[in-house]
Amino acid sequence: MPHFRPLTSLGNRLTSVQSILAFERWKGYPQFENDRGFGRVALVACLLASTLGVHAVLCFQLALVRSGLLSRQTFGDWPDETLQLAMQWTVYVVVLCAFHLGEFFTTAVFNPSVTSADSFMVNHSKAYTAAALVSMVEFCVRMTFFPDRNSPQIFCLGMAFVAGGQACRSWAMVTCGESFNHYIQRDKKENHVLVTHGIYGVLRHPSYVGFYYWAVGTQLVLCNPVSAVLYGLAAWTFFRYRIAYEEETLSKLFPEYEDYAARTYIGIPFLRRVLSSDDKSNKEYVELFDEVMEVVIARRKGESNHDEKYERSVLIPTMNERTGLIDEELEPSVLTPSTNDCSEYGWFEVKVPSFDSNIE
Repeated sequence: MPHFRPLTSLGNRLTSVQSILAFERWKGYPQFENDRGFGRVALVACLLASTLGVHAVLCFQLALVRSGLLSRQTFGDWPDETLQLAMQWTVYVVVLCAFHLGEFFTTAVFNPSVTSADSFMVNHSKAYTAAALVSMVEFCVRMTFFPDRNSPQIFCLGMAFVAGGQACRSWAMVTCGESFNHYIQRDKKENHVLVTHGIYGVLRHPSYVGFYYWAVGTQLVLCNPVSAVLYGLAAWTFFRYRIAYEEETLSKLFPEYEDYAARTYIGIPFLRRVLSSDDKSNKEYVELFDEVMEVVIARRKGESNHDEKYERSVLIPTMNERTGLIDEELEPSVLTPSTNDCSEYGWFEVKVPSFDSNIE
């Protein structure tokens, strides 16, 4: 459809960026094409650490200029508004790089068996990449045309969100140890236990809570009003589906999970109320994901397909094993673009068994 062409073009460009982040163009280079290759791990770590270091030095210099300890000529006699915005940008980049480096090193130390280049989370998803690019564009527009529309108070609030969110997520990963995984676990492994101590004694999804507030906090650091709202809504919607799936899965793996859930909090605003009031839809969503994954896994193993089980199609949010959202990367022959041409924007048509469902 003509009116979808601009979005389709942007979607294709985003796919190209995502393919670069996923090293899809490094075929034939063993140390780079595999997510456990030392070359890929070293390159990602080097780029993140170098970017962090450069911006940390710039941030320190900007702070010295702002405090009067360094000549303003260092940055071309920029006005105070521009200096403040530049410092916010450097803080944002430092925080972003530190987060991705922290994801890898925390996983490497406390759950080394699943550590790979993907543990950096730089290729998390198209949605994550798109959100980061949109926030950068918004900041550049503000810095160019509205440098005076800024708030040091909101910046400080953002720093509190970022610090608190990062601490919460890292604490959760350390406490969880070998039971922590960036991918959704559908089966119970030998070392998989239900962690209920430490921060898990209060929050049952502390790593998600930490990421939620960290993500919103990064946009408050930049004082991006539009992106702050969009990040909050997008992250809330993301975790609404992921937590629904994970809680149903954990209830099956651990009989004691329901009692544990009853005495702990989710920690993301309004999510517990929504999940409680939409329990039937949550269970059907889990069934849908499991049905799709059964076919995907069977085909990966070369077993006969299950096409005869599928009788109709529904339109669902995109999902994959890492994010909890089914997407086209799993199995193109099972997941096909929907007839209304919005597959690039987060929805896919999936053939599923006939059962009464309000997921549509």
